[in-house]
Amino acid sequence: MPAGDLIGWVGETLDVTFPFASPNEVAVTLSSVLATIWNEAGTASPSAAAGSVDTTTENGPYAFYLWTPATEGNYTGELKATVTATGYLTGQTRVRTFNAQVWPRTSLLRPFLDRARGLAADEARSLGEDAGKLSLRDYYESFLDALRAYSDANPRRVQSDVTLVGSQWEYALSTLAKVAAGTAPAAQWTPEFSEIRLVEPDVDATLQSQWFIGGGADRLNQVAGAQGVIVDPVQAKFRFAWLSPSTGDTARVEWTSPHVCTHVASSLPAEPVTGRAVHFEALCRYTAGEALERLTAKAAGTNEQQIEAQVVSYGTTFERLRRLAMDYKAQAVKAWTRRTWAF
Repeated sequence: MPAGDLIGWVGETLDVTFPFASPNEVAVTLSSVLATIWNEAGTASPSAAAGSVDTTTENGPYAFYLWTPATEGNYTGELKATVTATGYLTGQTRVRTFNAQVWPRTSLLRPFLDRARGLAADEARSLGEDAGKLSLRDYYESFLDALRAYSDANPRRVQSDVTLVGSQWEYALSTLAKVAAGTAPAAQWTPEFSEIRLVEPDVDATLQSQWFIGGGADRLNQVAGAQGVIVDPVQAKFRFAWLSPSTGDTARVEWTSPHVCTHVASSLPAEPVTGRAVHFEALCRYTAGEALERLTAKAAGTNEQQIEAQVVSYGTTFERLRRLAMDYKAQAVKAWTRRTWAF
C-alpha cells in the first residue's frame, strides 16, 4: 500500500511502498532501493536494507520494502531509490520519508478491527471490489468514527467524588477526572460533550437522597428542598443554591464522557462472564460500514480513468457499496439503543 503514516502489528509484515516518478516522467526505471527505519531512540534497524521494484503498476514503477517489526513503538523511515528517467539526468537518488506506528500483538482494539475487516472484505468481494485497498489505518479511523457515534447514543457514565471546602459554593467541572483503574481508562470532562447527570452532596456511609439533574438544553437546574444544587454545564460549574458546604464534605457527581478503547483499556460496557463488549457486533458493523464508504471513495479515485463503457458498471458497484455501508451503520445504531450503565 502507498506509505504515509503506516500502522501495523508486531510480527506482521508492513508493505512500505512509494512511487518515485513525477507525473511528467514518461519512461522511468528504478534501481538500488534502500530502506532505513529508526526507532524512537534513534537506532536504525534495518539500515540501508535492500528493497525491491514493482513494475506492474499502471502509473509506473514503485519501490517497496517488506518490513516485519519485532517491537511496538513509533518509527520514522526513509526509502531511497536510484531513478533514471527519459529527458533527465541519469542516476538521480530520490528519497521518500514516512512515519510508522507498530502496535502490540495483544490489543483490545484488535478484535474490533479484525471483525470489521472481515465483514468489509466479504461484502467488497461479493461486488468484485478489492478491500485490500483499505489499510489498517483506514479500519482504525473507521472504528474511531464508530466509537464517536456510539458515545453520542450511549455515553460513558462516570462518577467522581469532589471534596468540598467550607463556604465555597461553586466548583469547576473541569476538575472532574477519573483515574485509570485496571482496564478502565481515565476520563476527563469533555467540553461540548460531557453533561452532569446527578449530583449527590454530603456523601457518607449512610443512605443519601440522590438528585437527578434535568431541564433545558443549555442549563440543567434541579432544586431539592432547602439543599438545592444548580448545575450549569455551559459554564462547566456546579453550585450549591442554599446549603453552605462544610470543609471535608464530599459531593458525588455523575457525568458523561466519550468512550475510550485502546490497546490496554476500554470503557465499553462488557458482558460479566466473557468480558466482551456488550455491543461488540454493532460496533464492528458500524466500523465496517465506515470502511466500505472509504473503499467507495478509493475505488472511485482508482477507476476514474476507466473507459466510458465501464463507467456504468463501476457506478452501479459504488452505489451498492454505499447502500451496504448505510445498511451496516443503520443495523449498528438499532442494536446499541440500550443505554450503558455506570461503572
